[in-house]
Amino acid sequence: MACWILLLSIFFPLLFLLFQLMRKRSTSFPLNWPILGMLPGILMQVHRVHDWCTEVLTESPNFTFMFHGPWFSKMHLLFTCDPANINHILNLNVSNYPKGENFKDIFDILGDGLITTDSESWKNQRKLARLSMAKSRFHSAVGSCTLEKMNNTLLPLLNKMAADNSSPELKINLQDLIWKFTFDVFCLLITGVDPGYLGGNSSVSPFAKAIEEIEHILVIRHTVPVVWWKLQRFFGVGSEKKMADARKVVDSFVEQLISNQKQDQEQEKDASATADLLTLYMELIKDEEWMCFRSDKFLRDSLLTFLAAGQGTVALALSWFFWLVAMNPRVEAKLEEEIKSKRTNDHDHKEMDELIYLHAALCEALRLFPSVPLNHKSVLKTDVLPSGHTVCPGTEIIISMYALGRMKGIWGEDCMEFKPERWINYDEKGNYQLRFEASYKFGAFGCGPRTCVGRGISFIVMKLVASALIYNFHFEVVHGHVVQPNVSVVLGMKNGLMVKVHKRSSNTG
Repeated sequence: MACWILLLSIFFPLLFLLFQLMRKRSTSFPLNWPILGMLPGILMQVHRVHDWCTEVLTESPNFTFMFHGPWFSKMHLLFTCDPANINHILNLNVSNYPKGENFKDIFDILGDGLITTDSESWKNQRKLARLSMAKSRFHSAVGSCTLEKMNNTLLPLLNKMAADNSSPELKINLQDLIWKFTFDVFCLLITGVDPGYLGGNSSVSPFAKAIEEIEHILVIRHTVPVVWWKLQRFFGVGSEKKMADARKVVDSFVEQLISNQKQDQEQEKDASATADLLTLYMELIKDEEWMCFRSDKFLRDSLLTFLAAGQGTVALALSWFFWLVAMNPRVEAKLEEEIKSKRTNDHDHKEMDELIYLHAALCEALRLFPSVPLNHKSVLKTDVLPSGHTVCPGTEIIISMYALGRMKGIWGEDCMEFKPERWINYDEKGNYQLRFEASYKFGAFGCGPRTCVGRGISFIVMKLVASALIYNFHFEVVHGHVVQPNVSVVLGMKNGLMVKVHKRSSNTG
């Protein structure tokens, strides 16, 4: 007993001194400790992991550094935001950098969906997704569903809030409002069912809370040794106990959506007018070519993947966009001017192509706050990256899209400014058009063969919502409200976006 007391009396003071030393260091680079490797450094910064990663990559040659975990953990991570490395990994030599089994383990909640698979399964699933999204009736539904939900629910709700904003206590969480709105829209587009979350359907809340819990735990899985979280999962304790509970809620919700859709199809003789992805998938997999996908598990994995990849990412991109606009009156004025000049009485998604400054502002928001801040890759064969780093099987590569948009060496000295003009080319007559950046420099939608299949859909939804809300309202961020990134695999706001809503007196409709 006395021996244990002696050991503890030595261990805890040493641990305290270790953390004090780490706090006082002038560099962001984690120390490589004996046995523990760099793990203590990342655990100290996990509450601000994206900004810490940016700081480390800023100090690193070629925006790349190797993270070594504890000796026993095989935790070797190469962090990078070097455009040349990104192009090499995601485009030029993509076959050597699959998602891999470690990624699939971490994101096991998504099953065998499009995001987690590799090789032939991924190719076939991507082809199936593209065929479904290319259907004219689905493409039309993207605009019509968004507009209908916005005109019938979102705009009336904001109008009421704007009318009641005389009370100094009245404020709304705009991020939460947009999250509920996009959840309804994407459920309509994916399953054909409007869950009515924005309208107050409380039955959806457990699913939304479960998704938020899962996204937080997925970051924890990235920052601790695999053996640690797998042991927690095996014994059903800690964060993995929360993951298991959340997964039950998610699975139950998704299974009910699929069951409802199947019942609707059995009762509906002519489904040719139906435009949701689930129906289109069910139509396509009747063909012999897709018989391998005829299972409820495939439908479950696909549905959850599209909800995760579409709804949440669009909601968070819009949230950051509205915060940046609210903090930059010059940009807001230019956006309002452009939207008013292009708006027609029969406002629809076709006029969105003419809103060039709005498109540029959305790209700029995504550059600074990409909805998916990290991209995870494995290594099949030993390779040398353009940065000069050698990567071997067993090394996991973490591409920081968040850091990519914040590097002065990539975007210039003004990289931290919200400046839509960097996405626009002007001619001598003052005419302007969009300027496109290479996907390995602007990585919000991925790069190479695995570029987001729903990029076009995302922009249609974002531009419809952004143009309508800016035309009708001005959002004032509540004084003293702190906006900062959360710790999650998708980049939301830790404290939400608390605003007061003001109706633009000059605009109606």
